[in-house]
Amino acid sequence: MKNKFLKITLLFGAVLSFTACTDLELEETDSVFREDSGEGFSGVSDVPSALANNYNALRDQLNTQENLYALQEVTSDEMVVPTRGTDWGDNGLWRSLHQHTWDANHQFLLNTWNNHNRNVFNLSEIIAPESNANPEQLAQAKFLRAFSMYWIMDLFGQVPFREVDEGANVDPRVMSRSEAFDFIMQDLNDALPNLASIGPGPEANFASKASAHYLMAKMFLNKHVYTGGEPATEDMNRVIERVDAIRDMGFGLQSGFFEIFEPTVDSETIWFTNTGVGSRIWNGLHYNQGAVGQDA
Repeated sequence: MKNKFLKITLLFGAVLSFTACTDLELEETDSVFREDSGEGFSGVSDVPSALANNYNALRDQLNTQENLYALQEVTSDEMVVPTRGTDWGDNGLWRSLHQHTWDANHQFLLNTWNNHNRNVFNLSEIIAPESNANPEQLAQAKFLRAFSMYWIMDLFGQVPFREVDEGANVDPRVMSRSEAFDFIMQDLNDALPNLASIGPGPEANFASKASAHYLMAKMFLNKHVYTGGEPATEDMNRVIERVDAIRDMGFGLQSGFFEIFEPTVDSETIWFTNTGVGSRIWNGLHYNQGAVGQDA
């Protein structure tokens, strides 16, 4: 019995030695591969695809009840996520936001931090001269980078920044809120001339002059918070200038309040992403409450 067991074990090991060896060479099919030339960053090989991927990543990050949305809504008096039995308790994940008792390990904070810092780096690769992006692509990438950097600056008060040719062994430089404000404004000023000039419509789901004016208006409105000091008349006048520029492109307040929540074009939505309402409403409703798309 002992010898037979030993022979079976040896035979089984021999079989594994043949079957476990697999050619792990990856085929370049549905992924983007970057050749390592040994000379550092050589540019993004397919700028249109990289830009589309960044749009899709940002849309996925915004199309959720968690992360940035939760940090904006659940931390305020605008939204409460009630616990129903054991549902939506999630070990206090939602309650800690509403009660302002979160810490740096809260998953939504970590996700938001990681997502938007990743966006900034990926977009910096498109913006880098080595990628040879055309003016319109550069403008869109700079707006998207400014948008993600805005949220890091606003939420966390400082912004790490890594150059595209710096590896993980190099500590990123950390911009103060004031330095980040100037960086974001430079990106927006650079982007504005080459962004599309469009009014209300389905094309508003991409970066445009109106979306850049919108973000600039938010920046100037809160400049004193980000850079210190008191609100300046000059900055408030700049807010008015940006809002007037948006109005001149055909945007304006929608006549009916609830119309802006319908999945149709309206005059008030400056920049949007296609998404459903389900992920934003179910954690605020009771089981027996009806909603659009729910079978009673």
